[in-house]
Amino acid sequence: SDRARVAGLSSPETPPRWRLPAPRVCEPGDHGSPRRVRALRTQGPGVQVNVVTRSVEIGGKPLSFETGKLAKQASGAVVVSCGDSMVLVTAGVQLSDMKFDFFPLTVDYMDRNGASGALPGGFLKREGRGTERETLVSRLIDRPIRPCFPKHFRSEVQIMATVMSYDKNAETDILALCGASAALHVSEAPMTQPVDGVRVCR
Repeated sequence: SDRARVAGLSSPETPPRWRLPAPRVCEPGDHGSPRRVRALRTQGPGVQVNVVTRSVEIGGKPLSFETGKLAKQASGAVVVSCGDSMVLVTAGVQLSDMKFDFFPLTVDYMDRNGASGALPGGFLKREGRGTERETLVSRLIDRPIRPCFPKHFRSEVQIMATVMSYDKNAETDILALCGASAALHVSEAPMTQPVDGVRVCR
């Protein structure tokens, strides 16, 4: 029909709008990171993603990293869990021709009341402004990660750490720091070396 011809559905040269590009797999050495996990693009309405999980035991507790399941549109996304605490860390890297005279790195750590099973009461049911702890944890992530980038790297990088569940026996600030480093390493960011952290107490 004329309507189908106008929409391009009857023409064999015009592919459907949901069709994705040809399959492409990044090589291990792309962007300077040998351990990179990328999604496999396939023809069809969905995207098949490889879910990779790695665990390590620290202080008698398992610390697990999972990537490839959540936040697929981010440059890199890692879910870090320890005990009942779980933090989703996403990294967005804009590799464009727009250059800045400084390194625009943005780090946002967000505690959610729903992570601990509590909901805001009163007239407003939304989350309030950022607390002092969120600001300090954001700085805790920013300070060790910023020097790990090349000196002349000026592309915009954004790190978002969202607490999905909270366990008082496993603090989420260290999980966010480890997850930020892992998310940057599975993204296009030219990070030179990984960063991790542990809580030392008596």
